[in-house]
This record gives sequence, C-alpha cells and structure tokens, in this order.
Amino acid sequence: MTGFRMLARTAPLLVLLALAVPASSVHPTTLSLNRVETAKSVDFEDGVVWVLVLGRDAEGDTDAIEMLAFDTASGAASGIGIPRDSWVRLPGGLARINEAWSKGGPDLAARAVGDLVGVDPDFVLVTGFEGFLAMTETVGEVEVRSPLAFETDQGRTVERGLNSFNGEQALDFASSRDNLPDDDFDRMANQQALLLGYLRSLRAREDETGFMEDVTLSALAGLETELAPTDLYRLAQAITQVDPAKVTGCLVGGTPFTTSGDAQVIRADEELARRLGRDADKDATLDPDCQG
Repeated sequence: MTGFRMLARTAPLLVLLALAVPASSVHPTTLSLNRVETAKSVDFEDGVVWVLVLGRDAEGDTDAIEMLAFDTASGAASGIGIPRDSWVRLPGGLARINEAWSKGGPDLAARAVGDLVGVDPDFVLVTGFEGFLAMTETVGEVEVRSPLAFETDQGRTVERGLNSFNGEQALDFASSRDNLPDDDFDRMANQQALLLGYLRSLRAREDETGFMEDVTLSALAGLETELAPTDLYRLAQAITQVDPAKVTGCLVGGTPFTTSGDAQVIRADEELARRLGRDADKDATLDPDCQG
C-alpha cells in the first residue's frame, strides 16, 4: 500500500471525528489529534478505543463535547454527548467543563471528561471549522434523520425524519440551538444524527475511485498530530470497520442551576454518565433507553 493510499484510509477517522461536533461558528482549520498519556494501553486488535472529540469556539473553549467508543472486534460504535455547561472541578475551582481545554489543553480536557464518564479517553481530537465546508462538500450531500422538526438559526426548515443536507446546511443543522425546545441537549442529539449520516455516506462511497483521496486532501489540511503514521492508520482502520447498523448514541442529562456568581450552568447527571461509560466500555454499545 502506498503512503498516500495509507493516509487516504485515515480520511474516515478525520472526517467523521471532525464532523461529529460542529462548533457554533466558523474558525481557521485546525485538527489536533493527541494520544492521552494517562490512558490505558490501546489494543487496536481486540478491544474498545475511546476518542474524546472537542469542537472549539471563538474564545478557545470547547463548544461541543463528545466521547466516542469504537469496538475494533465487532464494528460497534457509540457516542456519549456531554453538556458543555456541566459544572465540574478544574484547577482553580469549579468551572464549566468546556473551559478545561483552554485551562490545560488535551490532558486536562481528557481528565475532566474522564472523571465525569468514568472512562479515560485514549485520544483527544480538537477541531476548528473553516475547513468544515470544504470537507463536507467533498463528501457530498448527506442524509440525516432529525429527531425534531424545527427552523434553524439561519431560517432553514428541518423536517422530523429524513433530510438531505449539503455542507453549509449540515453545519447550520448541527450548530443551531435558538429554536430547539431544549437548546443544547437537542443540539447534541442533532450532532449525533449528523455523525451517523456521514458515516453512512462515507461507507457507501469509500470504494469509488479517487473519492477517499479527495476527502483526505480536505481532511488532512491543518492536521497536527503526534501520532506515528502506523498508529494513525491503525486507528483509522478501527473506524472504517464501524457498521452503521451498530452505532448508538446517548446524551448525559442534567439540571440547570445558577451559581452564587450568577452563572447559568448544568449539574450533570454523574450517575448516568458513569453508567453510560461502563456500558460502552464493554463493547461500544449503549442500551436504547440510554440508562446504562
């Protein structure tokens, strides 16, 4: 296998993870993929691999947070959405979980989310989004099953059920929150629906001549990673084995409250988060009722 063809096989990893949590606005492209030093040894041959995906906003905080689990043996995958306003303890005191990246980079973000879910991620991917449209336009239109009917922040009508989006429409769908009944929680559900839609699209077209190479050129623009090419390739191979029929997703709920400093935050359901983490850590599968 040529070097470029090997890199081409990493495209599903980079595109799927980068598209998993689109941020609320567009920024210069950055894909930063790091291995977490404190994580367990990764077994790509037989076991569950965890990737924490963070969508960074204009202020440098993580506007969207998703823990993805991949079972390299069965092809199952699951996603656990974390409310960005979850109130957690960080160095210096209590703060929103989405501030962990700006305060301590990938290791602190991994620790904060790992403490909540009860599972340490093996890798952390941080995305910026000027390249979002380039990647999605390369992939082409995607069919997404929306859990809700609503009007996006840009005035587009989304039907409950199957919708077809181009890149700009997909970004609008996944980042909108103003007209959603439960804004951030519903937005996390939309992001998971978009992820599954892109997974189906990539799997359907991955054998087309030149398709993966074209996607790779878009996905690799701006990539920064400390992973060796062999590890990057093995991680990508784990992703390409995912069966869309074996993908499940759940959201960590919580209770909104106001802090003594008048900050509007969320008291995340820590018990549920840990049950979901234990459930997915076994075989990257979550119960449909999302109770763990």
